[in-house]
Amino acid sequence: MDEFALFKGHRYATVIADAKTHQVLWIVVGRSRKDIRPFFELLGEHGQNIEAVAMDMNTAFDLEVQQHCPNARIVYDLFHVVAKFGREAGELSQ
Repeated sequence: MDEFALFKGHRYATVIADAKTHQVLWIVVGRSRKDIRPFFELLGEHGQNIEAVAMDMNTAFDLEVQQHCPNARIVYDLFHVVAKFGREAGELSQ
């Protein structure tokens, strides 16, 4: 699950892909819970079978996965983990 900027960062879209096949499963303009919830509603009961979800550190993504995929482990992508660490380390040094 990843969000990406449209129009130089003023609007966003979300893409959801299968990590094994790299097949795109869902694309939507937006990155809020409301925007991505239809994907999880389509999953229905199958969401319980998902074992892991790799994603941005987006709270909306996190909350929807927890609600609809209760057995999934959430794995944050390395880029966002390192970026968050860098921001927080910078705040501490000021």
